[in-house]
Amino acid sequence: MRNAVRYRKKKRDPRPYVGLHKEFLFKNQKWADLSAPARSLYLLMKGKYNPGKNDGLVKLPYREIKKYGYVGLKKNETISRCFRELEEAELIKRILPGGGLPKKCTYYKLTGSEDEYGL
Repeated sequence: MRNAVRYRKKKRDPRPYVGLHKEFLFKNQKWADLSAPARSLYLLMKGKYNPGKNDGLVKLPYREIKKYGYVGLKKNETISRCFRELEEAELIKRILPGGGLPKKCTYYKLTGSEDEYGL
């Protein structure tokens, strides 16, 4: 009988939801000022966030965002505007800029300045 090779599973967040404080949703002016597509993008980023993997950096390419099919997140211009909007609201921070000839992806980090749940 062959020796079975055991593979380690990557650590993932066991919770099947994206958590936000009620105060963040209902009493935060930064969240209220965001557009609906920017809110959707923040929730996508929050769902991809995993602190046990890759130091909590989030990589979310435009192609993947379009794949989800959210209303308002179907054009590159709108997606880039939403990223800028989230950066101006200080909800995310650009860590490693991407782009260029080899088309590297940009890495972001959730700041957690307004929402500590899940960070």
